[in-house]
Amino acid sequence: MTKFKLRLDDADVKSENFILGIVSSTSHLKFADTLNKTGHFDFIRNADHIAEDKLEPEYFIFFSYFDSETETYFKLVKNKGSIGLVGKELKGMDYLLLVQTENTEMIHFLEDILNKLSIVQAIVFITEKQLSERSKRILPF
Repeated sequence: MTKFKLRLDDADVKSENFILGIVSSTSHLKFADTLNKTGHFDFIRNADHIAEDKLEPEYFIFFSYFDSETETYFKLVKNKGSIGLVGKELKGMDYLLLVQTENTEMIHFLEDILNKLSIVQAIVFITEKQLSERSKRILPF
């Protein structure tokens, strides 16, 4: 399978909140464990994130990690919840990596790490403008 590599220009990186859509057929536990084994992360499983904008609550698997050295907060969300996707515009993405940082070099650092992982088939940079209102309400920024 061909791997698609993400490469962003600095002009694309303007926000303090980044979202990377990740395609990987790996289970959420193996995916988080693989990220942790890179030595750059220490993701822990949080209580499922709950979206309550439908008739019944929807649960999304959610991991987080705070890097105190770079003051960067990482949130890894499985795109498929208990009854559907975070948003239709994110169809095809298996995971969403939300990054809150003031360090714009962090996005390039993440590109390098994710592009080296054999379990990652593709990475897509997603802006907040591309998200539907539903996705903005669901994602744990």
